[in-house]
Amino acid sequence: GFLNIKEIDFAVVLDTPIYTSKVAPLSAVEMEIGKNVAELVEDGATLQLGIGAIPDAVALNLKGHKHLGLHTEMWSNGAFELIKSGVIDNSQKKFHQGISTSSFIMGSRELYDFIDDNMEVLNFEADYTNFPINIMRNPKVTAINSAVEIALTGQICADSIGHKIISGVGGQMDFMRAAALSEKGKPILALPSRTFKGI
Repeated sequence: GFLNIKEIDFAVVLDTPIYTSKVAPLSAVEMEIGKNVAELVEDGATLQLGIGAIPDAVALNLKGHKHLGLHTEMWSNGAFELIKSGVIDNSQKKFHQGISTSSFIMGSRELYDFIDDNMEVLNFEADYTNFPINIMRNPKVTAINSAVEIALTGQICADSIGHKIISGVGGQMDFMRAAALSEKGKPILALPSRTFKGI
């Protein structure tokens, strides 16, 4: 992102390494979900891929795709691998063509070095990146999100287990709605199934 120095009232210089996220090994179930979701992604799609096991598994299974774009709230090492291999080239995007757009990025040191002063990667405020009208300007928006639970009535729980908060919902609703409105877009929710005894 860009910030004019005149907008800063007070600054503290910090010389500590930026946080890097570690890549956890993927389970067989996560890899199977990633394979199934990747089969739904069309060449030329604009992806919303977040962080976590399922987005990483999807990214691993997208290596044979072509001309994908990236417009997402956040992205990490999985999307970075697709950029390095040329799968994500942003050539089919109509909004910010040729540019990976997001609000924040978290990943490896190599990823941070790649985005530093790279004008093909731009971060914007979340109210811009997550604004559904901005998202749906791109064709084939494919929003890939996960959930903790889905009720029989279709309600999605992505932020808590019981009373334990595990995350905020972030831009999930914005991207899911915008993907449904995008030309040939696909909103996708992925989660492992569970079998309960006695049901």
